[in-house]
Amino acid sequence: MKRKWVTVGIILLFIGTCLIPAIAQDTEKPAPTSRGEWLYVGGSGPGNYTKIQDAVNASSDGDTVFVYSGLYPEWVRIGASIRLIGEDKNTTIIEGGWGYGVKIEGDGVLVTGFTVQNCGGYYSGGITLTSDNNSILGNILINNIIGGIYVYGDNNTIANNSIIGNNNRGISVNDGYYNTMSGNIIEANNHGIVFVEIRGEEKQIFNNTITGNVIKNNTDGILLEKGNATIISRNWITGNGCGIAIWCLTPLLSSYNVVTQNVLSNNTYGLDLWDSTSNLIYHNTFIKNTHQASDESYAYPCVNQWDNGYPSGGNYWSDYNGTDECSGPNQDIPGNDSVGDTPYGISGSSKSFDRYPSMKAFVHLPPFLPVFSGPSWGIVNVEYTFSVPCMDPNRDKVYCRWDWGEGTVTDWIGPFFSGETAYETHTWSTNGSYWIRVQLKDVNGEQSDWSTPCLFTVHGVRKAFLLGKYSPWEQQNGTLTIEAVNLRVLRFKPIHMIHYTGEEQITFLNNTMWGWVFPRVIIALVDEIT
Repeated sequence: MKRKWVTVGIILLFIGTCLIPAIAQDTEKPAPTSRGEWLYVGGSGPGNYTKIQDAVNASSDGDTVFVYSGLYPEWVRIGASIRLIGEDKNTTIIEGGWGYGVKIEGDGVLVTGFTVQNCGGYYSGGITLTSDNNSILGNILINNIIGGIYVYGDNNTIANNSIIGNNNRGISVNDGYYNTMSGNIIEANNHGIVFVEIRGEEKQIFNNTITGNVIKNNTDGILLEKGNATIISRNWITGNGCGIAIWCLTPLLSSYNVVTQNVLSNNTYGLDLWDSTSNLIYHNTFIKNTHQASDESYAYPCVNQWDNGYPSGGNYWSDYNGTDECSGPNQDIPGNDSVGDTPYGISGSSKSFDRYPSMKAFVHLPPFLPVFSGPSWGIVNVEYTFSVPCMDPNRDKVYCRWDWGEGTVTDWIGPFFSGETAYETHTWSTNGSYWIRVQLKDVNGEQSDWSTPCLFTVHGVRKAFLLGKYSPWEQQNGTLTIEAVNLRVLRFKPIHMIHYTGEEQITFLNNTMWGWVFPRVIIALVDEIT
């Protein structure tokens, strides 16, 4: 009881000091707020930038530029190693017009949480990379004039993006080594993923990986016009004009690729090789493509391997009509082995064969790489909900487990039906930055890779008493943000008072406020976000 009256007394004393000018107090009129490692674009906070490019120009290596939801009609050019984070990929929109949306020239850049649309220029996409070790994660690339993402660099990761309805190319790799494209939804583009050399430029495209993507309803799903030692694995490729096309327009510059564990269904052409040699194609599932596969040699003889030897085997073909009565490398030993007794002929002038066609579809493929949703920031000791669609190519039931960035991983949760969304909640007790990721496992024990980590920032709270005038406020995600005009703030632990006369932003929880908020005037005890 005494503690309660002491608190009331402190507040009354604070009000008295605000009303009686003769009483001494600290007065502060801050300079424009310095955000340190974090710069903000949009929103109503003082010091926030109105253009993304202005914030990027003010940033340095290691900084984060956070962009609030809104439409940003501009070109963004990044030269430093920064993180560019959008508040919500569905509502934080960059629209570049005739030119790139985002061009990345510095190494080690992260871009996540944006829609990039209606952009296009000469050999540039909605996002164009001309550097190395960058990550393009969890964005929407839609309705861009030339393409979604263009790559000219090494060791870049393009993951968990939705790349839809771009007029020419979804992802175009024009130069580079060891780039990875995983977990993307690539739909209704001309070319889904294309590796191609820009005319007149001698570029090398080697050792890249295309894995775990959903590629559907494009003219070409995957087109390699120039790309050696590419790994194409675990993709669901359906409803395209051609599922995978590997065409060697220059001798030996689109060869030595590995195509494995993909599902190719209902395409006009499943897999088409043209003057491409030394490729290894095995453990794929070909289902009801109009033309399952072809292997053509025009400029020079080509030798491709359409199986992985015995007993590993070749591919599953839905139109194979052979029997399985024998086993062994020559299929001449009595007894079945789930391998067809006669080879499956591949159409085309190379006269290739799958020597060991599988009698069963490769049904136990792992779940697709998960893409989860949820808030990007929160407050200590508050519960937040995250969701992940559980997608499995074989429609098996799926479990999920979460890594909340605290050094431990949850137990497997589920099972969930394929296509069902799993929800999970978590509370952080310490403020800081946490990288969240999730993994899926089907009922057969096949596991997906971990999702691409996403950053979640946890803020602390402190008690504060506010009295005075403020400018227009912004309400968002259970918080209220005001800008001081003539505002006195009494903060606790330790107790100190500051008089703000402008340009200071204060954010607090809306549902725990005790007091009054009038137009332009506030008198309230709040939980201030630090």
